[in-house]
Amino acid sequence: MEEMVLRLRNFCIASTTIMLLTVTVLVVAAQTAKLEPTQVGFSSNPSWKDVEQAMDVKSELKPDGAITFSIPMSLKVTLDDITLNPASDLTHDFDFMRAGNKTMMVGEIGLTETEVKNVTSMVLQSGLQVTAIHNHLLRTSPSIIWMHIYGYGDPADMAKKIRSITDYVNGKPPDKSEESFQSKGINTLPNSIRLLGQRALPKEGLWF
Repeated sequence: MEEMVLRLRNFCIASTTIMLLTVTVLVVAAQTAKLEPTQVGFSSNPSWKDVEQAMDVKSELKPDGAITFSIPMSLKVTLDDITLNPASDLTHDFDFMRAGNKTMMVGEIGLTETEVKNVTSMVLQSGLQVTAIHNHLLRTSPSIIWMHIYGYGDPADMAKKIRSITDYVNGKPPDKSEESFQSKGINTLPNSIRLLGQRALPKEGLWF
């Protein structure tokens, strides 16, 4: 009988000890979470910090390690006299992903018809490529044209060029101290060749 009581007492002591340890761990974890909050859905990788600074907007971190940026358009757009909100396909969107020792970027910029020519030149002069120009929606006022772009190179450099282009599209006055559109090891082919997206060889003044 005494042995049974002793076993029961030891069992109660062990159970109480385990419960106290569990509570202590939970309390410490909760306090740590309050002291060091995590930014769920946003990049916490220092290697993307310079890109976020250049884009001047927070990036959303994807499970595959890529980051995305969405910059709202400044235009008021209507569809059949109904005003569209930014969730209705009215943002400039860009994705960055590490590829080897460089970064691949794909994105799309919403433009009015009169902006297509200038923005095409800006994109190509930046060392980026234009991969598509098309509509997403019909019957909008003003008519919105979407330009898809591609780049491979230094991510911060591409981000600076992209932000300059979107600022121009959104009507923000250019910064006088801003560097001119020059690539930084991204692509140096002539504009017409970059637009086609294929490498060509010069022959007698022509490109094949």
